[in-house]
Amino acid sequence: MAATLFKHQAPSTKHQAPSTKHQAPSSKHQRNSKHQAPKEARRFAG
Repeated sequence: MAATLFKHQAPSTKHQAPSTKHQAPSSKHQRNSKHQAPKEARRFAG
């Protein structure tokens, strides 16, 4: 039973690997949105 659990965890980690890679660019996009936020705030303030 324990062996099967390990086998089920193996593919799970493999699916998490690409998931984190997709999150890396996502955080970069979030940084861009943060830079755009103050620009929009200035437009509203102006």
